[in-house]
Amino acid sequence: MSERQPIMFVAGPYRAPSFEEIEFNVLRAAEWAGQVKLRGWTPLCPHTNSHAISLCLFLEFGPAHPSWLKDSLALLERCDGLLLIPGWEGSEGAVGEREFAKANDIIVFDWQDFDAAPEHGGVPKSEDFWDYQRTWTEKRHKRSVAATQEPPHEPQAALPLSDEPQPSGNPGELHTWDEGHEPDAVCQNVEKSQSIPAE
Repeated sequence: MSERQPIMFVAGPYRAPSFEEIEFNVLRAAEWAGQVKLRGWTPLCPHTNSHAISLCLFLEFGPAHPSWLKDSLALLERCDGLLLIPGWEGSEGAVGEREFAKANDIIVFDWQDFDAAPEHGGVPKSEDFWDYQRTWTEKRHKRSVAATQEPPHEPQAALPLSDEPQPSGNPGELHTWDEGHEPDAVCQNVEKSQSIPAE
């Protein structure tokens, strides 16, 4: 049995201040869905899917109703790729769809890289997608494993030897100093502080 045809979700702005701008957004999304179709994918365009429905149910489910985003995520969950089209950065819905795709291992493509080679972020043809997805998944797994591994511990540098004279003897015994050396300034200050002041 041959592998099924991959499904691409088209994400971009829909809501706008005027009906004319909404119509423009729907037509632009449909044009990008057409480009996806030419690559052999099955396009899923929520703009064209829900636009007519929102007009029929305008009073109950207008374009700004939050249920449309919930519906979109339910559709996106069943897709293999997500295509971000022009203006997606200013769309609350498209930004949420992008985050959902990244969290659910759905490959995200950007319209600016659409015609680039697949290894540089371009959209592969449908017949090449499943090999592309396997490679993408392997790379993602390796990055995830590398991010969780602790870096190798570097050996600590040896502390520099002090130029000051070191006391000899065992702990608890009165320290003596090597011949020719005097106690350091700290020891001298301690001795002075312990001396009985003159009356």
